[in-house]
Amino acid sequence: MPEHDNMADWNEEARLAELHDLRILDSDPEAAFDEITSIASIVFGMPISFVSLLDASRQWFKSAQGCDLRETPREIAFCDAAIRQISDVMVVHDAHDDSRFQQNPLVVSDPRVRFYAGAPLITRKGNPLGTLCVLDTEPREFGAAEQRILRLLANQVIRLIEYRNLSVRLLAAQQTASAQRSLVEAIAHHTTSGIAMYNEDGDCILLNQAMRRITGGTEVELLAQNIHHIASWRESGIYDCAMLCLRTGQPQAMSATVRRSTFNTLDRRLHVNFSTFKDGDLDRLIMVLIDVSEVEHSRERAYRMQVGLIDHMLDGLLMGSPRTGEFFLANPAAAHCLGYERAELNRMRREDIFDVSDVRLARLLRDRNVSGGVRGQLRMRRRDGSLFEAEVASAIFESMDGTPVSSTVFRDVTQRDALQRALSEQSALLRNLAQHVPGMLYQYKRDPDGKSCFPFSSDGIERIYGVSSEEARHDTSRIRERILPEDLDAVLQNIRISAETLRPWQLEYRVRLPASGVRWLRGEAQPQALEDGSVLWHGYIQDITERKQAEERTRSLAYYDTLTGLPNRALLMDRLRMAITQTARVRVSGAVLFVDLDRFKQINDARGHAQGDKVLVQVAQRLGTAMRDADTVARLGGDEFVILLGDLSPSAGGAAAQALDVATLVLTLLSSPIEVEHVSYAVSASIGISIFANGAPSVDEVLTQADIAMYRAKAAGRNRTALFELAMQGEAQRTLLLDHGLRQALERQELRIEIQSQTSPDGRVTGGECLLRWDHPQLGAVEPSKFIPIAEDNGSIVPIGAWVLEQACAVLATLTRAGCEQSMSVNISVKQLQDEDFLPMVREILQRTGAPPERLVFEVTESLFIHDLEVTCSLLTALTHMGIQISIDDFGTGYSSLRYLQRLPISELKIDRSFVDDLPDDEGDATIVRMIVAMARQLGLRLVAEGVETRSQVEWLQSVGCESMQGWHFSRSTPMEHWLRGRIDVDRASAAAPRATA
Repeated sequence: MPEHDNMADWNEEARLAELHDLRILDSDPEAAFDEITSIASIVFGMPISFVSLLDASRQWFKSAQGCDLRETPREIAFCDAAIRQISDVMVVHDAHDDSRFQQNPLVVSDPRVRFYAGAPLITRKGNPLGTLCVLDTEPREFGAAEQRILRLLANQVIRLIEYRNLSVRLLAAQQTASAQRSLVEAIAHHTTSGIAMYNEDGDCILLNQAMRRITGGTEVELLAQNIHHIASWRESGIYDCAMLCLRTGQPQAMSATVRRSTFNTLDRRLHVNFSTFKDGDLDRLIMVLIDVSEVEHSRERAYRMQVGLIDHMLDGLLMGSPRTGEFFLANPAAAHCLGYERAELNRMRREDIFDVSDVRLARLLRDRNVSGGVRGQLRMRRRDGSLFEAEVASAIFESMDGTPVSSTVFRDVTQRDALQRALSEQSALLRNLAQHVPGMLYQYKRDPDGKSCFPFSSDGIERIYGVSSEEARHDTSRIRERILPEDLDAVLQNIRISAETLRPWQLEYRVRLPASGVRWLRGEAQPQALEDGSVLWHGYIQDITERKQAEERTRSLAYYDTLTGLPNRALLMDRLRMAITQTARVRVSGAVLFVDLDRFKQINDARGHAQGDKVLVQVAQRLGTAMRDADTVARLGGDEFVILLGDLSPSAGGAAAQALDVATLVLTLLSSPIEVEHVSYAVSASIGISIFANGAPSVDEVLTQADIAMYRAKAAGRNRTALFELAMQGEAQRTLLLDHGLRQALERQELRIEIQSQTSPDGRVTGGECLLRWDHPQLGAVEPSKFIPIAEDNGSIVPIGAWVLEQACAVLATLTRAGCEQSMSVNISVKQLQDEDFLPMVREILQRTGAPPERLVFEVTESLFIHDLEVTCSLLTALTHMGIQISIDDFGTGYSSLRYLQRLPISELKIDRSFVDDLPDDEGDATIVRMIVAMARQLGLRLVAEGVETRSQVEWLQSVGCESMQGWHFSRSTPMEHWLRGRIDVDRASAAAPRATA
């Protein structure tokens, strides 16, 4: 291999040509290359190593260690710079300090390269194909000795490439030679011609199967014959032809009638070919026999087939003389269509059958004489004299004796033309209808690659979207631009669901048109699956702007206070009902603040209701400034207002503190005077607060409790705030008791672990989830939903979580030692992840217990991603580097943005039980689950459904592709020791069971 001091002397075109000649690009992984990259990683202590090859526009990795990249664009490849460098090894000690690579995507994002060293792979022709390189995510030093070792390993890579190419070419040559030999043998064996070989003494030394068939003798009989002693050969002249070939060395051929063999006197007509060739120093005679008798029989059979084909044609056929116009042949279809017997047609002329007054006849005959063949439409006459339209195809050709012959094939198209006219009339009617309907008729097509178009759209598309039919026929980008961005995702998602389920598409959405601004549209369409995998919708879109405006006016009257514009009682009750339902699905609390203005009646009595209304309007405006977008300020009537707060702390005490803060802010906002027409009014309010959580109490109870608390505030002197005392007092006492007990629960060994199995649809246990239980000495068993939020608030969740993790790892280690392969899931809270000792603690527990990290699953909730996403990503990535898998618990109930699914190292989604409870009957929940399954499939994530309690739920979830389930249908949670013992016993029993043999 040549040593090159200047690597810039190679020619790129020659380099690429040699790279492609080596036929290594896009080849399968090979152990020999992987061994070299593994050695490089071990020798240099580098986490990443590649054998990279540079094509014209990309960098492709023949072998990769420590990174799952398969290829990158060439313009970001470090190796592109390495093969251009003057020295044979390029070293980048810190990419952050190198201007060439500071903004490189491989540096600023995964795999976040900081160090690079690459030795070019130089062929014997001097062309650098790529590099053997090592990389690190931290800056490194790389001395001369290390560079020499890397260069030596690169030499081994290029020798391996050249050896591989030689092996591939040698194998191809061997395969070609073998194929050629097989081809010759196959031709000799399968040809219909007889082949025999004779030596210089006239003995037969080789023959094929066709020779035995043609001559009628067995292989033994034919090999025993000598050409000098076959009487039939001498009689027919074949022997003389063979001798002439031997004397002259020139090929000879003849035809003769001979007996099939000396053992069979049946005569056959044969065509004989003789040739000679040298087999070393020996002369060989080759004879090839062709049984002409069979050819003649084949011709006869072909003739009979042609006659049969003519007789069975569905179209009429007439054959005759193009000069005289007389017919000498007609098939049954022609006789049937014209009403004659076949013999009668054979005596008839052109003018007896064709309408000679049809001007098209003369033109067709003239064109046939010029071109030899024509197609057209003519009038023909039946026996009864009736005329009909026929589609004809006529041609002139020569018969075997050179006589010109005309053939005419025809069919009655009277009914077809009538149908075409009817279809044309219907098409005209549809076009007229499409042009005059108020909306837009259309066909919308979506190809498997996502490309879409409108194959058909009525003129209404101009009014609906402001684009032409022609433009939409090829591209939908202009139409997408018209749809409001906030509605576009819903439109595309509904189209995707309709394509997947083939259910009708229906949606109301908005567009912005250049001439008329924002308009509301309603679309309906029926999908149709096509054979090429695309979907075609047939539908109708109409402008419903006026209807939407009328609905909005009606809704405003029904749900909003006409004086202040705030939601009225009806809308408040609806939102309060939704907020209460949300607390049952998500671990949050809500609050209602009942605000009643103090002594407002005095303003009405003194200044009149008109002035009082103006004061109420300003009060409403001030209340609105204190609220978040998600909160609701409503007017119940008179001087009564209600503030609905959602998404508060899951603990009762935390929620109460947040509600009291809002109430204090309201009192502050109302403390300054309100001026109406230069008159100042002092306004204060009494506020009653009711807290609700866990889906209870009812809407009426919440408002009643807030109303009672408001009256207590008034009784206490007005301009005050009061909580609903009875519920809060009991909850506060219980919270205090639990808070105190949790701090000592670990020390008193009051906590225990239960495990609930995770099961495949066929009942096979694939893993389990650790569930924390607390047996309080006074309260008994405390629900986790009660004490876990308190543990997170007071910080005890950190030591408790470490204890739970240690128990889970101990279970995993025991399972592994017993040969079991189940995984173990552990819930991890935000507080645990925020603890700076969390990662070291996890490493220490894994090392101490010996638990396999790849079967440990950390379940986190979506609330984790509300916090700093970059920090979260770093934490979870560090966990996955340990081998731990990350699962999203209660998926679909929390943080609504799915951006983290693309960025974070997530391997599993757990479908929240709230979506499973009503399956398969609740279509809304079914649709959500299908969407989650489809999204998980696209992202390659595993799915676990929680709360599975019925067989119908199992079957439905299995039908949509959910591979793992958890719930009472399979098993309840059991104490950790019992679950572990059961798993080991089951696996041992399975291992001991006799295996079926074939």
